[in-house]
Order: sequence, then C-alpha cells, then structure tokens
Amino acid sequence: MARKASNACKIGDSDGPTSVFIAGKNQGKVSLKNRIRRFVTHVRRNYVSKHIKPNPHTIEEVCSYIVDELGYCEMGQDSPEYKDEYSEMRASSLMQYQPELLGDLATIPDLKDHSQEAIMEHLARINLRIQAAKEIPQEIFDIDFHKFVMRDGDNEKDFTIETTRNYIGAGAAGDSKNIRSHNRDLKKVYKYYGVSKEDIENKTERFDEVVKFLAMPLK
Repeated sequence: MARKASNACKIGDSDGPTSVFIAGKNQGKVSLKNRIRRFVTHVRRNYVSKHIKPNPHTIEEVCSYIVDELGYCEMGQDSPEYKDEYSEMRASSLMQYQPELLGDLATIPDLKDHSQEAIMEHLARINLRIQAAKEIPQEIFDIDFHKFVMRDGDNEKDFTIETTRNYIGAGAAGDSKNIRSHNRDLKKVYKYYGVSKEDIENKTERFDEVVKFLAMPLK
C-alpha cells in the first residue's frame, strides 16, 4: 500500500441511478462523534440562515463566474467525456422530473429481499430503466448541460451545471489540498449564486441549498 493515496469526493451531485443500499444491523446506532458533528452542522446552518443577505444571480451568471472569476475551463460538447456525462445527466433528469415518459418503467419496485438473486433482478430493472431513459428522443426531453474543469497533474476539480432546472454539481479528485481548494470554490459559487428576499422569507429549496453549502466545513 502506498503511504499516500489520492482523495476523491463528489459534492452536490445527483444520486447515482444504479445505487443500491443494504441496511446493516447497526443502522439506527449513531456514534458520539457523529452526534457532535450533526450538532456543529446544525449550529453552522442556523448561523448562516440568520445572517444571509439577499443578492441572487442567475444560473447563467454562475457559469460565467466559474470561468471568469475562478479560472475553470468549459469542456467542449464534442468531447467523449462531455457526451457520456450529458447522456447520464439527461437520463437521470428524465427519471426524476418526467418518469411518466418511461411507461411501465416509470417506477422501480423496492427490493423483495437482500438475496443475491433479488439484488441482481433489481439492478437489471434499474439498468433497463436507465437505457430506456437514454433512448427517449431529445426533442421530447432535453437538458442544458455544462461542465467546467480545472486540472493540474493528478488533481482535478469540476463543476457541472444544468441551467434548465438550476442544478449545480461539483466534484474533486487528488490530494487533500486540492479537495479543500475545491470546497472553497464550491462555497464561492453558492455565495455568488445567492438567494433573493423571497427565498429568505419563504425558506425555499434554493435557500436551503445555499445555506447547506455555505455552512459546509472545508475539511
């Protein structure tokens, strides 16, 4: 084992459609360390909630900010990496926002049990659903997807933006310094994205999202 291993994280990303979680016996047990962490997080969010000021920007302005102020480069739409991620994001968005387009595959039944056979059957149906979502024509359902990347050797930071539904995703890989750097960038992006007076008054989904990331520790 190498003494130093690279770190990787995904922040603000949509849940992977092929994820399967199996509950363990200690599912309800919360350690003292985790209870303290939750309390600190609650205090942080409460502080941000009380002190946040209205200063919103559009998602298109956020895209410009990531390039002009933070120095990321937008990935070309002809690159294989962009095409793969666009396809996955479009399928994921379709399943989330317009699942009725998938007919009988609109929903996936819960796992019958945790046997290998049941899990494999469940995964097969999930993959079938993903493929069906990808095959829905773009003229019926589409997204406006952008990816911004900054690379330095083995270190990489990225933002993924979908402007139709104001989605902001982010990821980083490499050493711990790069991860912390990306967390700072993420906070800057959400601070710039901001909230309106109405968001603050109505405690909207945008308000909750911005508060969550502004209260996030750098690690």
